[in-house]
Amino acid sequence: MTGRSSPLLPLPARLRDGLAAIDRVCGAAIETASCIALALAASVGFWQVLSRFLLSEPLDWSEVLTRVGVIWTVFLGLPAALRAGALLAVDFTRRHLAGTAGGRWLERLVGGLTLAVLVLLIDFGTQMAWRTRFQILAGLEVPISVVYAAIPFGAFFGVLALLARLAAPPSETREESLL
Repeated sequence: MTGRSSPLLPLPARLRDGLAAIDRVCGAAIETASCIALALAASVGFWQVLSRFLLSEPLDWSEVLTRVGVIWTVFLGLPAALRAGALLAVDFTRRHLAGTAGGRWLERLVGGLTLAVLVLLIDFGTQMAWRTRFQILAGLEVPISVVYAAIPFGAFFGVLALLARLAAPPSETREESLL
């Protein structure tokens, strides 16, 4: 444990508990969707290799669908990484500042910067999805905005997971540092 005695984001107990409950339900659903997207990408990628090299009949849609699956997997997995504090690890700094005012300040700074990046991703991803809504993805015949929608979707739930993590009381059962 990092020596933290209170949450980094102090919220009233009811708000904190509500945020944690919403994050738990949404997190479970999004992690399941991320696993499904990864399984889809792996399965289609495997079928692509088989069709190309064993059957000598490459599929024109499989590579595109594999890429889309991987993109959605990454952005759906983002909230889980934020929830676990596993996005970025700087062990040296964390160990040397653990339990100090500097460590708490640094964790708040990292949390704030991460939040800012997520908000930018929501804005950027929404704009890109809107701009590409009439462009068609070759091979799948779906709008390219389907791919870009992964950015704001994952970032929005990443914000939720980050806020829930920052507001959570300290626990000895999980890694506490956002670093």
